[in-house]
Amino acid sequence: MKPSLLSIASPSLALLVFASCAAVEHAPLAPLAVARHEPLKLVVEAGRTGLQPASANVRFEAFDVDTPLMTLSLKLYAVEPECVGAAFGANAAGLAALACSRAEAQRFEGDLARVGAANIDGPSQLTLYDGQRASVSVARQEAYVADFELTANEGSTIADPRIDTVFEGVLFVATAKRDQSAHTTAIDVELTVCRLDHPFAEHEVELFEHALPVTIQVPNGISRRLTAHTVLAADEALVFGGVALPVDAHGRVLIAVLRADPAVAN
Repeated sequence: MKPSLLSIASPSLALLVFASCAAVEHAPLAPLAVARHEPLKLVVEAGRTGLQPASANVRFEAFDVDTPLMTLSLKLYAVEPECVGAAFGANAAGLAALACSRAEAQRFEGDLARVGAANIDGPSQLTLYDGQRASVSVARQEAYVADFELTANEGSTIADPRIDTVFEGVLFVATAKRDQSAHTTAIDVELTVCRLDHPFAEHEVELFEHALPVTIQVPNGISRRLTAHTVLAADEALVFGGVALPVDAHGRVLIAVLRADPAVAN
């Protein structure tokens, strides 16, 4: 068989749906027993911005293979920034990409629950083929008046609004390459958090020679994109994120936990 890429996208109408938490203990997270710190990069873009739908961020390729490479398991958490602290091992920019054992990642997720971290609901698994990439998003789609179009009707001119959409939320993209001999998986990850300014900026313009005043909207905001590369053994996980990735209006920040599992043959 010739498999096609499985792309998972979840553009929900609620930006980020958080699981409810009971009593919150705003104590720092316990330090991770880190195997190694992975290099990472943060790109911040301000101005007219917004997420692209996840399906637009997937490159399609076909490979003559019969077995999927792996399944990536992704969990996203919104955490109070004071809980992250130096224990997360973040760099000067407030970010970290930390490879650790799966057992340590599981222990860390329990610690996240202890400090009241909220689960960000959304698709949690991606199936990848060797060298391909796939994406998952948890995003809110918002409509806005981008422009007006003039139409003639029985001697009069009518200005019809042109409605566009923009997305804000979280987009995760991963590319994976399996080394069968070494039993490791090389993964390139890209995690983008986009926050739009509300309400949208409004501008009054005149439509060409008709001098007809209309109001258009211009979405503005900040997009932060973290990229990292890791090579994970079968018993390892990647924990990444930090205080430089604010994820909601409450000031909480994003931490992600990623695991890779060999896929089951068809």
